[in-house]
Amino acid sequence: MEKNYTWQHWNDPQLLNTATLHLHNDHLTATGTQTCDRYSASWSLTTIPRWVTQHVSVEVAGEGWMRALENSNVPLRGAGPITYPRPDASQSIGQAQASHSARFSQRRWATASTYAR
Repeated sequence: MEKNYTWQHWNDPQLLNTATLHLHNDHLTATGTQTCDRYSASWSLTTIPRWVTQHVSVEVAGEGWMRALENSNVPLRGAGPITYPRPDASQSIGQAQASHSARFSQRRWATASTYAR
């Protein structure tokens, strides 16, 4: 079953939100946005049976900046922890990798990062 939602922030009517949910018996997928004159954000969420989060991501961008966060609960076999350097905020997106991540045992985490445009 698909459900769509749209709403305004209670304290800032220019802050608009949307969400689309695909509901199943024991899991869901959802996507959404949040927009205003200062920034725009998008997010997605996927769960597996028993409502366990499989993947969640959020990206927010404003004038001259961007932040992103991603978490995937995927099995990694035979891989030890891998740590990537934090991006330099003065680097452009082209210079910095779009996704800096650290892998830990059974989960891959992407760190929240700031990029200058």
